[in-house]
Amino acid sequence: MAGGRIELFVTTPSSAIGLIQGGQVRALAIASAARIPALPEVPTTAEAGLPGFTVDAWFAVFAPAGTPRPVLERLNAAMREATQDPDLRRRAQEGGVVLQPLTLAEMDAVARREIEELGGVIRSAGIRLE
Repeated sequence: MAGGRIELFVTTPSSAIGLIQGGQVRALAIASAARIPALPEVPTTAEAGLPGFTVDAWFAVFAPAGTPRPVLERLNAAMREATQDPDLRRRAQEGGVVLQPLTLAEMDAVARREIEELGGVIRSAGIRLE
């Protein structure tokens, strides 16, 4: 994109924020339900005329199946506590990342919803691993 070989791409804000802030590319929209603090002037896809087009990137820490619940809860609590650090929050926001610490149940719901939605797209498109 920055090299002029393609005209449009969809990526995470954190991957493109340097190019956007440096003026090498122009952000047309954020594919989220809300604008992000690092790029407040960039409209959401709904505001830009594409309602229903959201592609939120997320990151999570997973543990092997069968990990005892108390261990998962301690890990989750530590991760959630880390996201409250003011310096981490500031650096994440500056990098285009919106921290949303979730409970185990909330993250489970996000992952299951994503699997269902993307699985439907894969099945309807007939995509198969070979």
